[in-house]
Amino acid sequence: TGMIMRSLDVYMMRHGYDDHSYIDGMNDASLTARGVEMAKVASEEYAKLLYETCSNTPGLYVSSKKRAIETAEILSEELDRHKIEHTLKIEPAFRELYQGDMRGLRGKTHQERVRALEIGWEIFDRERKQGNYNYKYGTPDLSNGEYSIFNDFIAPPYGESQREFATRTQQGLLNVLDESFTGDSTPFIVAHRGTVRE
Repeated sequence: TGMIMRSLDVYMMRHGYDDHSYIDGMNDASLTARGVEMAKVASEEYAKLLYETCSNTPGLYVSSKKRAIETAEILSEELDRHKIEHTLKIEPAFRELYQGDMRGLRGKTHQERVRALEIGWEIFDRERKQGNYNYKYGTPDLSNGEYSIFNDFIAPPYGESQREFATRTQQGLLNVLDESFTGDSTPFIVAHRGTVRE
């Protein structure tokens, strides 16, 4: 007997700019005014696309972080404006990578905090590309003197590893695909850069 393969379009949208003046491992900041405008422009484009191409009900699956929820609410309003029925569900599995407990904030300028986070992502991506999926975001790296601002920035046991992040994100995606096939809906994920990359 032959298997019937079904295809499914999956849409993904990253949230608009959020307030990076607030930095810690549990960042749950809102969108900035620019982020709201970005979300509105993107939502207009996505609403047109869904109106033209989507024959069933879009299901919005949204990270539990404020910036993603606010972006999804803007998208939802635009879909309502186009009279596109849709559902909206929070999917905590689509949160951004947990970066750990930041302890090195005191005495650092905003630019130094941002640079420390950037270095953390550089190291995390390097380790991922080298196949070290157990490297946890925030683990100190003494191989480069330029990393000194990052070392001791995150408290042990550090943040999520690539393996933990991938497993969480993939399980969320499998749940969404299962619900979408069962309910005959088109999944639309509103999440974060790292989540979309996964």
